Amino acid sequence: ASFARAKSLRSWLVSNVDVKYAIVFTYSPQHTPLASIIEGVVPSFSIVQIDAFTSELDLEHALKTFNSSKTSGALLVLQCSADSPHLEMVKHHIKSELPESKRAVFIL
Repeated sequence: ASFARAKSLRSWLVSNVDVKYAIVFTYSPQHTPLASIIEGVVPSFSIVQIDAFTSELDLEHALKTFNSSKTSGALLVLQCSADSPHLEMVKHHIKSELPESKRAVFIL
């Protein structure tokens, strides 16, 4: 999915409920308070800072924790810098391990 024109993340989440996985490029700083933007839009969510990971095991643990939630429609928000060495690893794991009942947004 892509933006036809710029939208807020909140309005995009509401209008694209059928999108399971999306990569979003933004110029917003990583310290933007995403919880206040996402609250009330999805049943539950988890925000993960990818740049803080030291290994692939950190991502696997974050995914297992998120996937253990029984909430359908839960949103996993992954944040990292556009030049992160973890980009390909994250895309691969999300596409292969995210259950159909959940969604993920990868914010660069």
